[in-house]
Amino acid sequence: MQIHEITRHTLKEAGFAQGLATGLGSALGKVGVAGPDLAQGDKTGPSMNRADALKMGQKLTQTLMPIMMKNWTAKVQAAMAQSKDPITGQPVTSPAAMSTDSQNTLKVELDDIIGQAIQPRGGFDYNKLEQYTGADQLSKSQAQVITQAIQTAADQIFKATIDPKGGVNTAQAWKSLMSDGIAPAQGIIAFDNSSGSTGGVKVTPGQAATRPTGLPYPDDYEINLGQGWVTRDFNNPQHMAFLRKQAGLA
Repeated sequence: MQIHEITRHTLKEAGFAQGLATGLGSALGKVGVAGPDLAQGDKTGPSMNRADALKMGQKLTQTLMPIMMKNWTAKVQAAMAQSKDPITGQPVTSPAAMSTDSQNTLKVELDDIIGQAIQPRGGFDYNKLEQYTGADQLSKSQAQVITQAIQTAADQIFKATIDPKGGVNTAQAWKSLMSDGIAPAQGIIAFDNSSGSTGGVKVTPGQAATRPTGLPYPDDYEINLGQGWVTRDFNNPQHMAFLRKQAGLA
């Protein structure tokens, strides 16, 4: 099944875009470029399914791509400046001349850049994307496909950095990273958003997200208190306390 065929959840358009563009806006601002105006958050805009969200994400990540490429180039240059030639004692002139340990550290820098693009709050490990899907096997399978796409693209980008003449199509690797990796990974975060033992909230499959005045979350939300996803229950004090905290009302 293709990623774009998975359309079981719906979500506010502005809400999804807001989440995807959080890191984008910050990155663009640093280079004097205006990001998308998404200040209304998730309380406006039509509902959208995964396919619509993926299209929006792919469009936004193409704007993010040159910023990530610039950040990666800066990381490579900084790593080279700190790596010394064992004979001359001077900074190395190419990433290939760096020690294996320095190259491994540089790869971690690339992974950090990718993780920051997916989840701007920082510290996100894209290899653990499956943990954000709860017990839904279809979503888990989707996360595995996305993770593999990110791993492949990241490896190609890194290989091209170390060996520019190695035959890797760097431009295509970056495009694949954005459209097949980062954009759908953002969809996982927005639509599924299982946070494991600490719980989470998500839209019930097949429903549109709505938020009536005065209620933290209406009937079309599921809640996970660390023991799996269940329908939100207004008669459950634990549910209400958690939902109010998630909604910023407690």
